[in-house]
Amino acid sequence: MPDRTLYVTDLDGTLLGSDARLSARASTILARLIDHGALITCATARSWSTTQKVLGAFRFRLPVAVYDGTFIYDAAANTLLDHHQLEESTAAMILDACRALAIPPLVFWTDGTREAVSWVRTDVSDGIARFWQDRPTDERNTPVEAWANLPTCNVFHVAAIGTADTSPALAAHIQTLTAGACEVNLQYDTYHPDEAWIDIAPTGVSKALAVRKLVDLVGATRLVVFGDNLNDLSMFAAADQSYAVANAHAEVLSAATGIIGSNDDDGVPRWLDARWRSHTDSR
Repeated sequence: MPDRTLYVTDLDGTLLGSDARLSARASTILARLIDHGALITCATARSWSTTQKVLGAFRFRLPVAVYDGTFIYDAAANTLLDHHQLEESTAAMILDACRALAIPPLVFWTDGTREAVSWVRTDVSDGIARFWQDRPTDERNTPVEAWANLPTCNVFHVAAIGTADTSPALAAHIQTLTAGACEVNLQYDTYHPDEAWIDIAPTGVSKALAVRKLVDLVGATRLVVFGDNLNDLSMFAAADQSYAVANAHAEVLSAATGIIGSNDDDGVPRWLDARWRSHTDSR
């Protein structure tokens, strides 16, 4: 009987190495396992476009969850399957909170045909500067001249990148201010631990709901997930088994079914390879 377990991995800090890239070894293992029928995909805070870029030549074939589950894409057909957006009034409150606490945001929105990311050209944090340095040719880059010009309509995600000391206060303030009208996720930057991301999504959006949607889409009977950061905790709770890479945040390590090799040691693909070999040998 075919194995209908769906394996869902986070990307940054989990599947990707410290260089934010998929190693050649990981790419080879994953491609071979998928060719042999393994159901493997990802759930990430990244966009679909940057997900494809960091994976290099490797491609998932199953639906993938991006923006922490705000969008689900058919990876094979490169088409959007599901998406959510913030109420205009909620987006406005979030931007007011960011301005009040002096943590400038990245505002992700769509005009129905393209994704865009807006930010205030004259108010740039170190986190925003690095975001665009890592994406020099990103077609979503849409700066505005003033806070009043930031969009509040058709916004599906807001990201505020502050220091590890200041971001928790903003996250808590937004949660109180919006009274449950959005999902607020705080995670510490995988590559710059002195910074923290506040990812804000529409109500009902989470990695937990996204991975359950992926289970339904592929007809899986079991769910195994892999992660490293705080935004992975919800999908850990939704899974049959959850594995933290050795470099994971302490709370993620505590919540996991088990701990596997680190991201720089290709812990996820090596665990999958060993699991698949064991399953194949037992048939």
